[in-house]
Amino acid sequence: MRSEKLFRPFIRPMFNSHCGGIRLDEVSLMKRIGALLLCGILLLPAAGASGTPWPAWAAEALAWGREKSVSRAFLASPGQRLTRGAVARLLYESAGQPAAHEECPFSDVSEKDAAAVGWAAGQGYLTGVGDGTYEPGRPVTRQEFAAILWRQAGTPEVPVQGLERFGDAGTVSEWARDAVLWCQQAGVMAGRSGDKLAPEDTITTAEALVMLERAAGLPDVGQLRDDLEILAAHHRPMGSQGEADAVRYLRDRFEEMGYSVTLQPYTDGQGRTGHNVAAVKAASVPDADILVLSAHHDSVPTAYGANDNASGVAALLYTAEALRNVPTDTEVRFLSFTDEENGKNGSRTYTASLTEEERTRCDPVRYAGRTRFHRDFGVYCRRGGELGQRPASEKESGVGERSGDRQRPYLVSALRNTRCPADAEGAGLPVPLGGGYGGTAGSVCHCGCR
Repeated sequence: MRSEKLFRPFIRPMFNSHCGGIRLDEVSLMKRIGALLLCGILLLPAAGASGTPWPAWAAEALAWGREKSVSRAFLASPGQRLTRGAVARLLYESAGQPAAHEECPFSDVSEKDAAAVGWAAGQGYLTGVGDGTYEPGRPVTRQEFAAILWRQAGTPEVPVQGLERFGDAGTVSEWARDAVLWCQQAGVMAGRSGDKLAPEDTITTAEALVMLERAAGLPDVGQLRDDLEILAAHHRPMGSQGEADAVRYLRDRFEEMGYSVTLQPYTDGQGRTGHNVAAVKAASVPDADILVLSAHHDSVPTAYGANDNASGVAALLYTAEALRNVPTDTEVRFLSFTDEENGKNGSRTYTASLTEEERTRCDPVRYAGRTRFHRDFGVYCRRGGELGQRPASEKESGVGERSGDRQRPYLVSALRNTRCPADAEGAGLPVPLGGGYGGTAGSVCHCGCR
């Protein structure tokens, strides 16, 4: 009787005839209960494979883990503290469980973990503890996991400072300092709470998956190095074969990223012809602001121009790679100018070609020069149609919201996450050549941070 009263509001009066031994009102009741249960399931918060809720800050990592076919054992336990054996399995699964050509070199690893540990050790991501053992059951700290990802990234160089804002920075072990600093600068690792890094705390599944997802999303620094070496291989004065080769290379690189590319010809007073290269990332809304990021690919006739300005062009390509999949309500134009060594002629030609409508939508141009370009070499698009030094009153650091109407939350976020370590106080254009994501050696960095 109690159950009948409990479910009475859901029972629609039906015929009392029997059908297969079940009364029709009972069939209706079961359908309604099933519908209620389904609604309850749909209203549950985002969860792992077995229904354990994931923290909101790890939601993107959870989706990434599912996409990478990470096992239910991890996705069901966001708060699980990971051991060395579990970390090896997580690395292995997130990499797609590649074929392991090396046998597991450790005597204390079970057959279940042998492929994962053998693969990770063969890649140089994990090491043993001595005497041919691995200690798979030992917990992994946050700084140890940072060291694993740092080795995975190729042990990039890092600036000497950057952890001072954390109250427990002194507890970071000396052997892990470069790794933790790189993870911080690259945006891979955040503090656990407030101003605490908690480097000696055991890492959880959710934290590890977030760090893996962020590290996997970093642009390819190896490609940046290749771009720089190719661009600086020849002299590139305007109108030369070297400049023409650079134009073709830039066009191909931008098109590979999916950008719409235009070559703008320019002929100087001596009849020499070069080209500006313009790659455009369309905005998601009409009549959007235009943000112009620029460098120049020509050099003086007697130099290879690695620092003036092949490094700036390499940074421009790097930035384009980082922003290619970032949604934004701002149109972004990546420009590489010709004949800047003879009086900024390429940039003057480009800005003179802008329509009045384009000029009204232009945000300040950021020039990838030889020094700290978004502070000292900031140039802007004057409505008269030329590029000039930005007035001191307009040399604010960063590319935050324009005074007035639009904001660019996605774009600004991406730029902040890829800034040069020397400019940690600003939110400037990505300049990771000397650090950040793990850039090249100091001689290549054009912003003076090394």
